[in-house]
Amino acid sequence: MFGYNSQHTFQSKYLGPETSTIKWKFQPSVNQITTGLAIDQNGTIYLGTSEGLAAITPQDTEKWFYQTNRILQTPLIGFDGTIYIITSGKILAISPNGNLKWEKEINTSFSSN
Repeated sequence: MFGYNSQHTFQSKYLGPETSTIKWKFQPSVNQITTGLAIDQNGTIYLGTSEGLAAITPQDTEKWFYQTNRILQTPLIGFDGTIYIITSGKILAISPNGNLKWEKEINTSFSSN
């Protein structure tokens, strides 16, 4: 629902953190993070980088890294746990353990018109 509720207030009924304590932080082994985060039902965090897809455990360690071209959009997670990413000219389906399931060539040229 747009705005989280019928009044479109963008306010959650849940309280946020009570302190500003950092639980953990992660420094990826690549230079540039290029997407937002996606989190699966087990708490694994996926993020796109300039060199591929990183999977990070909830305990802040890298689970695996799938090397590919720069990831253009935030990863999507399917019902079966498959992670879908868009790179330059391709859509890739990556299994939850970091193996390529399939890839499909696409046109990723964008126009401002």
